[in-house]
Amino acid sequence: MYVAKLYNMRKITCEFRFIFTYKSVFYLLFHFGLKKLEKTPSKTQAFYEMLYNGLDSLIGSVLGKWKNKYFVYIGSLICFIFIANITSFFPIPGFSHNAEGQLVISTFFRGPNADINTTLGLALITTFSFIVASIKTNGVTGYFKGLMEPTPVMLPMNIIGELAKPTNISMRLFGNNFAGMVIIGLIYMAAPWFIPVPLHLYFDLFGGFVQAFVFTMLTLVYIQQSLGNSEPEGGF
Repeated sequence: MYVAKLYNMRKITCEFRFIFTYKSVFYLLFHFGLKKLEKTPSKTQAFYEMLYNGLDSLIGSVLGKWKNKYFVYIGSLICFIFIANITSFFPIPGFSHNAEGQLVISTFFRGPNADINTTLGLALITTFSFIVASIKTNGVTGYFKGLMEPTPVMLPMNIIGELAKPTNISMRLFGNNFAGMVIIGLIYMAAPWFIPVPLHLYFDLFGGFVQAFVFTMLTLVYIQQSLGNSEPEGGF
């Protein structure tokens, strides 16, 4: 039991280390990339401007006039998920020891989105965002009245529907990343090293982008449903 507890503590510590690493990479990319802006943009600045315009268009197409209020959260969300998804693409070795004391060489970066704790945490933040949006728009009374529409008989079903939202987005992101990691691991065990390498282009790059996009779009849809037809204060 002590060994199991120690293993779980080390596992949690590793997950925090990975997440801290991704947050640091995320910060450095944007801090130094946007440190010196010029009227005549460099290639780096042009890339960040293209990224900003793409996010602005995406968020605006769903939230409309509310896009400025949620731009920072949604932009950070999709960038964090995408960076976390593609880090396993880079072959940086990591060293550890198993229970028998043998040296084990594996990839240093393990995608945090292949851990349910990370994806559930992101889903809970999204859930908090759209519940707060609904309460601010309709008031506390209006929010609970909405759970009883179209009739009070639907209250249990509507509550289940609200609970299903974070479950849906967290399990979707976790399941796809964990399955991709397992499949790549099995192929590495059964085939020469050069065969699985092209698959990283799909599971890490293409799949990583798709999962980040899907999670973000579902977040936008949930927030938009909570906001309804309301208008932000000041008209923007």
